[in-house]
Amino acid sequence: SVSAAGKLGFGAESGLTYDGSATLENFSARDTLSGERFFAVGSARAEGLDFAQRPGAVNIDKVTLSAPFFRIFIAGDGSTNIGAVLKADNGEPAAAETADDTTEEKTAEPFRFSVGTTEIADGTANFADNSLPIPFATGIYELGGSIGTIASGIVSPASIELEGRVDEYGSVAVAGELDLLSPAARSELDVDFRNVAMPRLSPYTAKFAGRRIAGGSLDLSLSYRIREGQLDASNDIVIDQLELGERVESPDALDLPLGLAIALLKDSQGRISVDIPVSGDLGDPSFSIGGVVGKALRNLLVSVVAAPFKILAALVGGSADELDHVMFAAGGANLSPPARETLEKLAEAMTRRPQLVLELAGVYAADADRQAIQAARLNAAVTAEVEALIEDDSVPVAIRRNRALENLFVERFTELRLDELRSAFTRQATDAEAEGGQPGDRLDAAGFYGAIRNQLRQTFEVGSDELETLARGRASAIVAFLSEQSGIEPDRLRVRDIARVDGEDSSVRLSFDLAAAGR
Repeated sequence: SVSAAGKLGFGAESGLTYDGSATLENFSARDTLSGERFFAVGSARAEGLDFAQRPGAVNIDKVTLSAPFFRIFIAGDGSTNIGAVLKADNGEPAAAETADDTTEEKTAEPFRFSVGTTEIADGTANFADNSLPIPFATGIYELGGSIGTIASGIVSPASIELEGRVDEYGSVAVAGELDLLSPAARSELDVDFRNVAMPRLSPYTAKFAGRRIAGGSLDLSLSYRIREGQLDASNDIVIDQLELGERVESPDALDLPLGLAIALLKDSQGRISVDIPVSGDLGDPSFSIGGVVGKALRNLLVSVVAAPFKILAALVGGSADELDHVMFAAGGANLSPPARETLEKLAEAMTRRPQLVLELAGVYAADADRQAIQAARLNAAVTAEVEALIEDDSVPVAIRRNRALENLFVERFTELRLDELRSAFTRQATDAEAEGGQPGDRLDAAGFYGAIRNQLRQTFEVGSDELETLARGRASAIVAFLSEQSGIEPDRLRVRDIARVDGEDSSVRLSFDLAAAGR
């Protein structure tokens, strides 16, 4: 129903005129295809309404919208109810009729209008999207606020201040300036969503992540600046206490360990903070804000899971190459000072990311570890033999150790084999050597005693069981350091089966992996 109160007139120059107010009440427009409401308003009141037919103009001091409603629906094929409503009978988008090409209409003055202030109270908007793997629907309620002057011929954009409720406990606030007649020319808008329930967004996460959201809330701060079609925007996203739910089949889902990505991004307070800048030309048909933001989020997740230790290194300093492994001396399971420093940094990073689990396997390098263990046992045997020798203290230790090596060699082999080995490393002195010293044979002592050590070392048996015990000892040393000295909970340290690796000279590398808790 429509009602009005004012003065209606007609003049030869001005044509029809009106000065007063007008009210539209209980208006509702329905989509004839679905039968759903498309737009509605409890009341729309225009005060200070001044209309003139010639020249065409309408000025309104104030518009008050009470209980306005708007519905946006995206069908399974991606079409929208707005597009359907705006189609002409032939199915093509409706267009304004072309005016007759007459001199009179070419020179006619354009219709002028202005609305001083628009106040909105108790507004509602419904949004539904059936194009997703899981149908999505949400609503904005109790929307209220004001919009500044909107007028033809005014360069400055209209100020906007709106607030509303999102679903049950969320909120939205819009503030800034917007040229409603030409948004791409000049607009500045800040949109803040607070405490939006994340489970309601499961349809969107299911589309690209293949997972529902079981819990969490979202704060989203959007800051958009547009000048002559050029967009410069930031999207600050804070997700609190995000929890993933069950998997959902989606052909567009990323094949990523999403749980690990979340564990790497979530801080000690359970929050994930991401800032995604967006810039581009709104006039470019290939440019899409949603596409840019979506691509940035995908790239972020891919980069996080591709280099998880790089994320941790950024938290505590250092490089990813320092945090993803520790080195053990071949044959040993003791943590060196550099290894302890690495584990301390790793523990600090895990404290800042409490949903991370460290995975490791006890490792051994068959050749390097076996040779190191054999060398250690040979050294112990040589030391014991030196102590058993009856020698004058004036005899150098090196000579006594060489004699001990010879005695051990004879015990394990024979005197004849020792003589053969000595002969192999003995050569006759050259003329020059003879002139400077005693003539005769020369023994290559370094080669001779090195050969004795090599052959003796191989007589010490080192079985696979011993190597596996060494591997378990290395894993235990790391777990003990992280749990007992650094305070990391034991259930966040996951030890896998023993693994055989290649030795690096005289050291063995034990590499780490990361996973999300509960996996």
